[in-house]
Amino acid sequence: MPHSNTPSSFLQVYAESLCHVANVLSPPMENLSETMPSGCNWEPHTSPVVVGGIGGSGTRVVAQLLIDLGFNMGSDLNASLDDLGFTALFKRLDLWPLSAHTAELTEALCIYMTSRGARAPQGITLADHCRRTERLIDALAKDNQWRECGAVTDRLPTLCQIADLQPYWGWKEPNTSIVLPFLLQAIPEMKYIHVVRDGRDMALSSNKNQLQLWGEVLLGRRIDVQSPEDALDYWCVVHERIFGLLAAYPQQVLLIKLESLLDDAPRSLGSVVEFLGLKALGDSSELLGRFTKPRSLGRFRDVSMAVTRQQIQTLERLG
Repeated sequence: MPHSNTPSSFLQVYAESLCHVANVLSPPMENLSETMPSGCNWEPHTSPVVVGGIGGSGTRVVAQLLIDLGFNMGSDLNASLDDLGFTALFKRLDLWPLSAHTAELTEALCIYMTSRGARAPQGITLADHCRRTERLIDALAKDNQWRECGAVTDRLPTLCQIADLQPYWGWKEPNTSIVLPFLLQAIPEMKYIHVVRDGRDMALSSNKNQLQLWGEVLLGRRIDVQSPEDALDYWCVVHERIFGLLAAYPQQVLLIKLESLLDDAPRSLGSVVEFLGLKALGDSSELLGRFTKPRSLGRFRDVSMAVTRQQIQTLERLG
């Protein structure tokens, strides 16, 4: 996968896109090439393809597409194809702000990458990896930060392994977008696909998980989880962050609109294939058959919703 230049700091990524939300701006992140422990290197040619977005935006469809294309998207998955190992390690409010938690983010990433077999062989043993993983998961269990079904300790059997690295692999977890500035610096060859659905539709979604967890820290104020206005504000701030990262990492970040994927699947599929540097597909009719429009698409047209000028500007940036 082609290498891309990265900005010198966390603040540079955010400055152009989030200057209107001062509480979201953080001090510059450390240069990860200087702070990454020597035992946490991974081979660039084995870097992952990652899918993120806001829950309910269509990330599962893109994850299934990658699986159909031959990508290993993990084994500890829920019905939405979220990698629950990644969820356990990174869906944590105590990692915010990112710039103040580089060490914790690095530790979590080293554990995850090792479990997927992506660590360069530098003397780590399976026993060492298991002890390291158990220590972190036990701490997370005590902090009671797990919000999914089951228990966070249920992730241990998968996270404690060192899997055989697959040539085409990755993960899907909507919350990846939150820690994306760190990941893009830590894994310079990764490819990130962000799935976006019209924010007015998303404001009416019953899936409020991200809004509930990250809404107040990203918006810098108290929120009403049931408020469509707050949900739309959250959608806007998430995508202003993505616009900034897309500008800074054009070779690593691809934004796919769910509406475009459903209206013109061959073109959208072609853009994914090109972005990933895959060979052109032959008969893709079976893949395209997966793209069926949900009945809720465009539901915002049936309700009256107040939209601010700033929100309109973000919506218009997506066409």
